Amino acid sequence: METLDNSSFLESLKSSAKSQLVLVNSTLIHLPEKTLKSQRADGGWSILQCLDHLNTYSNHYLPQIETALAKAKPNPEPKQFKSGWLGKYFIGMMDPEKQSKYKAAKKHLPAKLLNAEQTLASFTANQKKFIELLDKISLSNLTDIRIKTSISKLITLKLGDTLKFLLVHNDRHICQAIKNIRIMTDENLTIHKEFV
Repeated sequence: METLDNSSFLESLKSSAKSQLVLVNSTLIHLPEKTLKSQRADGGWSILQCLDHLNTYSNHYLPQIETALAKAKPNPEPKQFKSGWLGKYFIGMMDPEKQSKYKAAKKHLPAKLLNAEQTLASFTANQKKFIELLDKISLSNLTDIRIKTSISKLITLKLGDTLKFLLVHNDRHICQAIKNIRIMTDENLTIHKEFV
């Protein structure tokens, strides 16, 4: 990730988060429960499992971000945000355009039996919370705050990298869910250009 103007970086995060929420609510939420729960023939996750997986990440990161923001001390605001090398690496791993497959950590494996309404509602609530937290972030927080990863408490990322990672990770699995729709239905869905 290149060095970016803080304001532009935050606005791009908000735009992506809102687009993801609109896409899921307009494309997935009204699908039949059978379609939402159906796993692919190759053993891939169902649409609901893709979203449940994302919910586990939100459950780990969002409370941590909220607590860190509440404790953060005001600092002079830097003009630019520069991604750390580790953040850049994790974000690159999750790029939806890359076809690399990674095994999910046990704590992030989706449940086999899921309630469709609850899973969708949780994703929507998490996404709204994410957007709410973005509105609370001062520009200095992007670099100053460090967030513990779900891999290890000893491994931390800059807040800016954590936020970007979560959005790119969302992109990856929303794309996966949409591919499931294309495989299992003949519906002519209008897909946001970011997710094609």
